[in-house]
Amino acid sequence: MATIKEIASEAGVSISTVSYVLNHPDRTDKASKETRERIFETARKYRYKPNAMGRGLRTGRSFTVGILGQLGLYDSNIGNTIYGASEVLRSAGYNLELTQTGRMWQLNDRIPLAADHDSPAQYRRKLAEAVDRLLTRGVDGILLAEVVTEQNIDLFQDLAERIPMVKVFAPSGCPEIPSVYVDPAEIGVLAAQHLWESGHRHVLVLGGRAGTEANILDFWKNAGKEKQVRRIPDCRTFDDGRAVL
Repeated sequence: MATIKEIASEAGVSISTVSYVLNHPDRTDKASKETRERIFETARKYRYKPNAMGRGLRTGRSFTVGILGQLGLYDSNIGNTIYGASEVLRSAGYNLELTQTGRMWQLNDRIPLAADHDSPAQYRRKLAEAVDRLLTRGVDGILLAEVVTEQNIDLFQDLAERIPMVKVFAPSGCPEIPSVYVDPAEIGVLAAQHLWESGHRHVLVLGGRAGTEANILDFWKNAGKEKQVRRIPDCRTFDDGRAVL
């Protein structure tokens, strides 16, 4: 395999230009389209691949982002999040590292207790070990997929002071950690406003997602039309919906 010096010589550019183009394949600010294509073609010809370890030593970065949580890959939310994050990170030259925490004990009556759950002490220990693994690997940031509770928020607050972190799926509950999530309560507000502004006054609410349903009902109640809302909270599947209709 050719060296970066040989790639630069054959492509007719500097070593620094080759390094930048190969390490930032989606950036176009430092080289023309023709130059980039010439570098890529020469690199493919010699099957050249940038050395990730060397790049990390030069830049002080690992080019890796960790995702931390109870990662049940059968869960479509987790699966889609991992796929979307990995696609964006890949295009930026980063890798995504999955780091599993322990199995959390029951949080409330609505979240079933896993058969092989950890005790609070075991969970805390496994979570701390998972965080240490990510820090040891030198990740450049963390996507937090774990549920934030009173039992673990101090760990995450401390971690957020040391490394960039974003909570996914739900609010983090602390200002140090920004969050990205779908807000069912806001969905209810927007849905109610849209239906009302479209002239609809008789509404059927299927299913029982608390925040969404409550805001739709509140909207109609405030309009004095609560009697024109019909609720079917046990409608959970497509077949349930077809039966209702």
